[in-house]
Amino acid sequence: MRDLKDKTAFITGGASGIGLETARALARRGVRPILADIEGARAEAAAAELRAEGADAIGLQLNVAEEGEWARAGEDAAKFGDVRILFSNAGVGGGSGKFETYDTDVWRWAYAVNAHAHLYACRTFLGGMKA
Repeated sequence: MRDLKDKTAFITGGASGIGLETARALARRGVRPILADIEGARAEAAAAELRAEGADAIGLQLNVAEEGEWARAGEDAAKFGDVRILFSNAGVGGGSGKFETYDTDVWRWAYAVNAHAHLYACRTFLGGMKA
C-alpha cells in the first residue's frame, strides 16, 4: 500500500509508547487513526492531541485480552471508517521469579494479551481488509 491518505488504521496500545508514536507517524501521512487502549480515557486524550495537530482520530477503550470486547471495537471502528491498516501492538510483561513458581494467573493474562489478542484482532478486521 503506497497511498495511505484517508485510510483508517486500528492501533492497539494506542494511548502511549510505540502505539501512539505509530499513530502520529501515520497521521502525518494522512491516515485516520483509531487508538484503542485498555485505558479508554488515555486513548481519547491521545486522539484529542492528534486532532489538535490536524488529524482525524478517535480513541476507544479495549481490553485486547477479552475476546468479547472485540465485536464492539469492530463496530466502533466501522462507524469511523473501513480499517485498512491493523497495528496490533498492545503487549505486556509480567511476573518474575522461578518458572516453577510462576503465578498461573499472571501467565494466563500475559498470554492472553501477547498471543490471543492478535488472533482476536485478525478475526475482527482481516475479513474486511481482504475483501
